[in-house]
Amino acid sequence: MRLPARPLVMLAALALLAGCVTKVETVTPSRSSSASARTMVNLNGTVTYRSGGALPEGAEITVEAFDLSQGGALTSPVSQTRWNTAGEQVPLPFTLTLDQARLQRGKRLGIRATIRIDGAIRFYSSAPFVIDGGIPPVPLDLIVVPPAR
Repeated sequence: MRLPARPLVMLAALALLAGCVTKVETVTPSRSSSASARTMVNLNGTVTYRSGGALPEGAEITVEAFDLSQGGALTSPVSQTRWNTAGEQVPLPFTLTLDQARLQRGKRLGIRATIRIDGAIRFYSSAPFVIDGGIPPVPLDLIVVPPAR
């Protein structure tokens, strides 16, 4: 028996949405008993570049989220993930955990990535990936470029 195409398309769309947020957990801050619980979400995506060449082992990948709600300037990161490659090549998957309150309507986040080799930036996001409130509907695809010379 064949399934109609429409339900299959809807199932595929749900699978894509499920890939965006893999885990939602409630974290209660331990500083004071009056502090409210926070809901943390994971944003998933990949970092890639289009220029040729393989990454050496030990390249440092950093993905950061910045609050752009206050005039759009990149300030201190509100969330960050960093790791060293062990021979992996692009696309490099990442998970960035942040407070769900940062994804509310009216909030703007900028996500950017850098790749460092021997401490020097070899690839970076020339512009942040902007999220205008809400969880993005698909995994983030951050494309990094070499710095201008």
